[in-house]
Amino acid sequence: MLYTGSFRSIRPDDYDQIWLCVRSLKHMPKNPNQNIFHVPVLSPSFELFKATLELKQAKKWNKDIFDKWFAPRFAHEMLTPEAQTKLKELAELSKTKNILIVCYCPDENLCHRSVLKFIIDKMHAGYSMIT
Repeated sequence: MLYTGSFRSIRPDDYDQIWLCVRSLKHMPKNPNQNIFHVPVLSPSFELFKATLELKQAKKWNKDIFDKWFAPRFAHEMLTPEAQTKLKELAELSKTKNILIVCYCPDENLCHRSVLKFIIDKMHAGYSMIT
């Protein structure tokens, strides 16, 4: 099963694996179980991240912008071979393990985690992102 959360959600004992889907880390969380993995390929590119920050700073970040502007761009970034490999791995693992995907955003509705979950749900249903 696939779960999503922010860094405040990290409790290693609650999940089989925790995937940190962020471009960079200030520090790796303490991990006595060795089940936390940094997966930057499943995070927005620096350019998309920077543009998103600019929208947030200008107070223009909202659900409409997320749905119509951010989500399609991020989904397109997930078409790279490296991202596709990780998405397939995540989809397979989430069939038998409890996986938490994490980033810094407090609101999943305005976060790339929701796009990742949507993609994985579609993969479970037999759809492919590759056209």
